[in-house]
Amino acid sequence: MNARNDLESKATEPQSPAAPLAPLAPVAPVAAADVATPGAAQPRSGPDAVALADFFGSLAHDLRSPLGVVSEALAELRSEFAANLTDEHRLLVNLADRGVRRLGRIADTVSLLAALESGAFEIRPRPIDLFEILREAVATASAIEPRREVAVVSEVPEGACAGLGDSERLSRALVEIVINAVRHARRKARLAVELSPGVTRVIVEDDGQGVAPAFRANLFRRFMPRPSRSGLGMGLSIAHDVIVAHGGQLTLEASELPAGRPGTTGARFVITLPLDGARVPARVEAT
Repeated sequence: MNARNDLESKATEPQSPAAPLAPLAPVAPVAAADVATPGAAQPRSGPDAVALADFFGSLAHDLRSPLGVVSEALAELRSEFAANLTDEHRLLVNLADRGVRRLGRIADTVSLLAALESGAFEIRPRPIDLFEILREAVATASAIEPRREVAVVSEVPEGACAGLGDSERLSRALVEIVINAVRHARRKARLAVELSPGVTRVIVEDDGQGVAPAFRANLFRRFMPRPSRSGLGMGLSIAHDVIVAHGGQLTLEASELPAGRPGTTGARFVITLPLDGARVPARVEAT
């Protein structure tokens, strides 16, 4: 069976059932209440917790199945018909590919949400390079949420930063926080790192309009009123839970970037992780 027939067979397989905000004045750091103990998640209380988690799990599965077919179809277009594609066709394929990536992120969000809501979420600590995770998170966020008018500045030092953590989970949390900054920035979003003995601080800030006081207390909680209607509104809550599960903390502060508009102050998210922050110098090739 050739690639096209294979795609057609997969496409026919039965699927499983399944307003501007007020300026943020400089404030003392606000931390969300812990919702998980390090390394584990707390299940949502209430009689519908299991049914809700099962629903999210089924939804994630049913999203991924057709997305896989579309991804393969786009890959086949690029590989077998590249010579026949016009510039306009390539643009359309790129737009479709970007849409697939966004839908894939939604499927991943729903899947992770199912684990968090059921209490099945856990981290698997392994040796990691935090600097590499940060660089990849910036690149991924910029590809998912591209905005020509916003400069995304990554101030990650050269070399490596050794530590222990779940690289997949941490990457996901960081991508969500960077996407949030890019989405709300006026002209600039910035990621920086501060190292100290036993603790690593990652700072993600923007020059947007900040978070209105009415939304700060529940900013890291799911299924609560939120300041923006873009996205699912789950990214920051999931990022918070992942960071807390690593024994860390996610706090909201006032941005230190120059105001994107007169009279406004952007948001500054500070991620504190209990990594030793051991720097591994960049490798220098012998000459």
